[in-house]
Amino acid sequence: VHTVATAGEFVVRKGEIGEEIFFLIGGHLQITDDNGEVDSELFEGSVCGEVSVLLDMPSPHDIQCKSNCDFLALSHHDFLVVSDAFPGLRSKLEHRASIVYGRRWREWLLEQELCEEDDEDADS
Repeated sequence: VHTVATAGEFVVRKGEIGEEIFFLIGGHLQITDDNGEVDSELFEGSVCGEVSVLLDMPSPHDIQCKSNCDFLALSHHDFLVVSDAFPGLRSKLEHRASIVYGRRWREWLLEQELCEEDDEDADS
């Protein structure tokens, strides 16, 4: 589904269960940490909202539009349908998340009991 959000609008709020993965077609987003400091910035071609959908957990951060943004939004339900048809999609998004979020991704996996402490790829 094509979605538009305006500058200042929050696409994802920390602590809320995300129901969509957003693929940023155009615009500028900021991810903020617990202190409200800018953690990272996202631009065209970026993905956001995936942590909550992939790990079935509340969002660990706020994501706010810094400009008007265009997205393709994939609902959690549709993501499951597409993942069944294209099994590599989930693994590619998870691999991407492990690179983008690094140690935090590992911590979220542990919190959700989706991996063991001694798994080999601890900080990948």
